[in-house]
Amino acid sequence: GTMTFPPGGFSVSKLELPQQAADAFGGAGPVRLELLSSTISPKRAGTGEDTRELGLGVDRIELE
Repeated sequence: GTMTFPPGGFSVSKLELPQQAADAFGGAGPVRLELLSSTISPKRAGTGEDTRELGLGVDRIELE
């Protein structure tokens, strides 16, 4: 699925998993969860001196 987050600060979001994905999380084998995020360098954006490419920070992932 796709989630969109506003820049800065913290936010909470929920994503309904398709049944096939939900079933995989309930199985015995390992499951790979991949997060993709665009990045930006604060220096390149003119908002600071940090040259690192920064993207999405994740505090925790909960499955219900």
